[in-house]
Amino acid sequence: MAEKITFGDLRRVLTDSGFVQTPANGPYVVYKHDASGALQAFRAHRAAGLADPMTLASVRKTLVEFGFMTEEEFRAALLEAAAERKATSKRR
Repeated sequence: MAEKITFGDLRRVLTDSGFVQTPANGPYVVYKHDASGALQAFRAHRAAGLADPMTLASVRKTLVEFGFMTEEEFRAALLEAAAERKATSKRR
């Protein structure tokens, strides 16, 4: 994916999919989806920090394997989150 995806973009995709950030020990961010039991964790970063390929793959795998979206829908959701971030920053 050529688009630069931030941790804020990933957080938006997760929360839009019904995940809720839960407290965690250590330098981690954990998102949980109670109804499905799905869990997603990654190192804490600033929202503007670029997401690394391993984290992108982990989030994609969780969302696809738990049936939240297809691979294509995941790519589209990331692009939509990135576009919204850019539009919001231009309005400021």
